[in-house]
Amino acid sequence: MAGQDLCPRCKASLSKPEDDAEKNEIVPKKATQLFGVGMRIRDTPPRSIVELLPNGPSHKSGKIQVGDELVAINGIQVVNEDIAFIRSRLTGHAGSSVTLQLARGKETFQVTLTRG
Repeated sequence: MAGQDLCPRCKASLSKPEDDAEKNEIVPKKATQLFGVGMRIRDTPPRSIVELLPNGPSHKSGKIQVGDELVAINGIQVVNEDIAFIRSRLTGHAGSSVTLQLARGKETFQVTLTRG
């Protein structure tokens, strides 16, 4: 029978129009949508900032530069932490704040950002 040897993704693409209507139902978004601070950091230590996203909270602050090293998030040292842990600390609800401790050369400083 046609379609029996297809991968699941291929079979799904052969769905009938009436099946597609069910997939397109409007589902309310959960209130748990998370937002970050608009920066990319290195996946391995040192956790230096490699990009500031235009118009993101980090960029808008005017205080953070590419090359700054992320030291702590809300007082929790992250220098040797796993990247997934760091990302989980950088994200939160829109409008919530997060305080970053950063190092630039020998100088350390803090910046409080509003996620969104």
